[in-house]
Amino acid sequence: MRSNLASQGALGRDVGGIVGFAVLALASAVSAQNVTQIIGPDGDGTGNNLQSPRGITADAGGNVYIIGHHSANAFKIEPNGTITEIIDATGDGGINILALPNGIAVDSSGNVFVAGGLSNNAFKIEPDGTITEIIDVNPDGGGGFLIFPSAITVDDAGNVYVAGEFTHNVFKVEPDGTTTEILGPDGDGLGNEFTNPSGLAVDSAGNVYATARTTQNAFKVEPDGTVTQIIGPDGDGLGNTLGDPQNITVSPAGNVYVPGVQNAFRITPDGTITKIIDVFGDGAGNGLIGPYGIDVDDDDNVFISAFCTGNVFRITLAGVITEVMDPSGDGAGNTISFPWDLAVDGQGNAYVVGNVSDNAFRIDSMSGSSAIRNGLGVNPMAFDEETTALIGSTWNTSVKTASTGAVASSVLFSLGGPTAGITLAQGELLCLPPFEADTVIGDLHALPIPYDMTLVSHTFATQAVLIRTAPLALQLTNAIDVTIGM
Repeated sequence: MRSNLASQGALGRDVGGIVGFAVLALASAVSAQNVTQIIGPDGDGTGNNLQSPRGITADAGGNVYIIGHHSANAFKIEPNGTITEIIDATGDGGINILALPNGIAVDSSGNVFVAGGLSNNAFKIEPDGTITEIIDVNPDGGGGFLIFPSAITVDDAGNVYVAGEFTHNVFKVEPDGTTTEILGPDGDGLGNEFTNPSGLAVDSAGNVYATARTTQNAFKVEPDGTVTQIIGPDGDGLGNTLGDPQNITVSPAGNVYVPGVQNAFRITPDGTITKIIDVFGDGAGNGLIGPYGIDVDDDDNVFISAFCTGNVFRITLAGVITEVMDPSGDGAGNTISFPWDLAVDGQGNAYVVGNVSDNAFRIDSMSGSSAIRNGLGVNPMAFDEETTALIGSTWNTSVKTASTGAVASSVLFSLGGPTAGITLAQGELLCLPPFEADTVIGDLHALPIPYDMTLVSHTFATQAVLIRTAPLALQLTNAIDVTIGM
């Protein structure tokens, strides 16, 4: 796989569940229009079928690449929908065949790399169609072997990394063909072993990250060869364990993401480990079991696919969790069964494969084409009179409270303030709790909260939702801090 909201906890499950429920309801309402099947069991439609896809990736030009594990092939899907088979079971057309491919990657020049599991090799497919085997069962010509490659990735310099599931190692293949084992069964050499690798990722600095299923851990391999275990079976050390990690990804900010059996973790560059999702998924009845695919966009929004529950979640850096796809697929009859791998492109679109449904889908970006909107991430100033924000104007979010003096109070949201905030464009509506889309943007919105004097001066977080009507899309604002007053 691949290569700022103020952290406020799991906003999608905070504030009495009201915010999270409303956001999820809105997302669900548009999901059918934002999810598209991009390839089905018939593959390119000319007799080259797609069976049991297990890997997917995307390039900067919006092209998507997908491998068929049982069909022993790979396809390129262009933005206009053109589908082309770029490699099949014959491999390079000579004696080097492709069998049970497990992983796929693409570099900035459009070269595609495919790892053959049963054929114990990997191929490079150039844009002009030239196919070359770049690694085989005896990569370095010495005592190192590569058996059943399970993952593949490529860095900015064109170095390719291939993991051997049954030889418990990772090889680096340089552009000139030089091959070196960079990680072996002994892991970091300090007792943290590396057994049955399952996922690979590389960052812009050339650091390689690898997960191992049996030893239930993940390692970082620096360019100078330094190996460090970055997460172990104990997960975050707080009782949230890591089991059977299937994949790994890293964001441009250097945050590493690893899924477990029923959860996923973020590991920051300083080594801080945080659980970002668990078996309860979004906390609204959509659970997470068996996460296999994981990727992250440029803003550290994580997408994760769950093999057993058949769904996909989006997790923002602020902790908002949204189910963006469920087993119904595109809602038009194309369902997804047992999603395996997942990838995110540069525009924030996510792509996921259905291992049993023999297909793949695109989940359109929730943020559209505009920049992230935000409520400035500061405690909004108090105001006395409602201020209307007109279309095209710029606003901040402000709050005031109305106390009943009895058992409940309401935090009232409106818009106002002289400093820069969100600019509304024609065709956009703003929703605040309780998320009723008003054409009169300045209307007050009430969020009931328990009336408790101990909550006075307490700060919690919420988000607003922008709805764009043409084309239909949702966009969350940054976290907005709300301080409760009297």
